[in-house]
Amino acid sequence: MKKKRNLWGKIVCSILIVCLLLTGCGGTGTELPPQDLVPDTTTAPSDSLQELPVKNTYSEYKTFSEFTDAMFRKEISGSTLNMHYTLAHPENYGISRGSAALFKNSMIDFETIRQSYVDYLAKICSFDYASLTKQEQLVYDMLVYDLKQELAASDNMLYTPLLGPTTGINAQLPFLLAEYRFYEEADITDYLTMLPTVSDYFAEILRLEKMKSEAGLFMSDTTADAIISQCTSFIQNPNENLLLTSFSERMEEIDWLDAEKKAAYTEQNKEAVLKSVLPAYQNLIDGLTKLKGTGKNQTTGLAALPAGKDYYQYLVNRATGCSLSVSELQKELEDMVTANLREIITIASKNPEILKNIDNLSLPITEPDACLTDLQEKIQADFPEGPETHYEVKYVSEALKEHMSPAFYLTPPIDAPEDNVIYINPGNSAQTNQTLYATLAHEGYPGHLYQITYFSQTNPALVRNLLNYPGYVEGWATYVECLSYEYSGADPTAARIFQLDTTYSLGLYSLVDIGVNYEGWTQKDTAAFLSAYGITDQNTIKKIFDTMVAEPSNYLSYSVGCMQFMKLRDAAAEQQGDAFSLKKFHKAILDIGPAPFSIIEKYLPDFL
Repeated sequence: MKKKRNLWGKIVCSILIVCLLLTGCGGTGTELPPQDLVPDTTTAPSDSLQELPVKNTYSEYKTFSEFTDAMFRKEISGSTLNMHYTLAHPENYGISRGSAALFKNSMIDFETIRQSYVDYLAKICSFDYASLTKQEQLVYDMLVYDLKQELAASDNMLYTPLLGPTTGINAQLPFLLAEYRFYEEADITDYLTMLPTVSDYFAEILRLEKMKSEAGLFMSDTTADAIISQCTSFIQNPNENLLLTSFSERMEEIDWLDAEKKAAYTEQNKEAVLKSVLPAYQNLIDGLTKLKGTGKNQTTGLAALPAGKDYYQYLVNRATGCSLSVSELQKELEDMVTANLREIITIASKNPEILKNIDNLSLPITEPDACLTDLQEKIQADFPEGPETHYEVKYVSEALKEHMSPAFYLTPPIDAPEDNVIYINPGNSAQTNQTLYATLAHEGYPGHLYQITYFSQTNPALVRNLLNYPGYVEGWATYVECLSYEYSGADPTAARIFQLDTTYSLGLYSLVDIGVNYEGWTQKDTAAFLSAYGITDQNTIKKIFDTMVAEPSNYLSYSVGCMQFMKLRDAAAEQQGDAFSLKKFHKAILDIGPAPFSIIEKYLPDFL
């Protein structure tokens, strides 16, 4: 078994969408939402929030769908990057492009943010729930759940993590800009206008980090060094930067511009990248360097901070889509890890050679396109038919591969679902012959690409494109990754070992995440825990510990999300008996789409 397992990242604009929702704007209404939609830990807003007056910004919207569509248009317009990754042609949705900017709202105006939650929630709850359609009730439940969760955590907005070695906006932005598609000339001008605003956005982030520093909440020096390293790698070799080469490639692909305009735009891009984007990254490096050493917590995770445990509970609920307490999830993860380890030992006792040979096992298919083609054929018996679509497999650039996941998927706009890109990181040591097939199942079929394009064809409410549920999205991809070993052509016993190793490893590191960020483990405590599972290499232990400190709750979206899908499947199979159909179960889950698991459980019987 592998002693260190990297997670498959999914670069989408979800992190920007989360930031966008954190700035909010405007609202109305007074009625309180149903109390059974959220856990006890997230139902009661703070006293300061209860004192905020409700405004009547949205009184003109008389129907629920009219209001949620307006909510979508307002929020998605707050970032040109978000809007472009969501809509290829925003004008078809009644949205004006406006002045292009990476981010148009303040992330540190906390009172405005709180007010937006109150106003949105009050307006939503002013609608008669019983008169809504089933799909509208589903959206209502999701919005109430999300907004109440945000309200409950809004006193701790200063804890919001925007930077990170892998999942932070600093790491994601280069790829999001490099993959910014040009459907028409207005996209090019928007893009070139947006690039100089990266400096304003990073300056706002630095202001937030200074506020954290003053409150004793700044990141550890180790995390700061990792972020600085990522930023430094990106700006090395300026004249060969990814944003220059990718722009030239996109210009070459365009057949609706003459050579003169292409040359002019290419020169504008070069100037914006060299004079705005790269200096913005350098300013971020300089700012973080100055703030190093001001963090009061250098030896463990969130648990040591004043409201760290409360904020970690919020992060975990957000990451997993579960309403359980951290302690309850910890117990479920412990049970899963123990059960998986026992089964591995049982298999090994019957076949002693299996673990010796497992790391050298080669799967029959080794080329990415061949893996994806094979998967599309193999999944037909267990999954409903998805839409016809297109995808492209690309490789992470040399300058960024050290800080990126083994693979990730970029979501397409809802009105251009054929534009799918899967990135593979050739420099990641975790990417081996045996994992490539499962990785592409996770990112492609029946994972992210399949799930997202399938859901898009169900014509969901526009506002659902603002909502982000890592527990569903990454949990689904991990769940089907486990299933993919059965399609891979591997020996059934080896396939089962791979399945168990996937959930065992993710569960184990999720327990470390909880230990570091909720129980206050130091690196020494982490080493003691991992040594019981045969992990004793100190460099490996340090990397694991540093990852949990830098990006808390990330692992749990994979492990807990996968575990929830398995629980839902097993419960449905037990209830339906011989009538149970795995394909119908998957269809119901896909038709409901990304949502908190308590809401999925509520609606699953209807969809089945």
